[in-house]
Amino acid sequence: MNSSLHSRPVVAERLPNGPSGARSLALLREAGVHARQNFLRTPPAEHPHFASRRDTSFRRHQNSG
Repeated sequence: MNSSLHSRPVVAERLPNGPSGARSLALLREAGVHARQNFLRTPPAEHPHFASRRDTSFRRHQNSG
């Protein structure tokens, strides 16, 4: 999977709903394989990306009171 895609925002407007094409299904399957491989080594709650967001949110909540 191309790691440069992980940190780029995506903006889409006026996209019609409809069935997925072969290319998008392949990308989803590839992302699923990648996620399962990552979470075999590290549980989602301990993954650095999720943990940092949780910690930031927790600190923000503590400072707001």
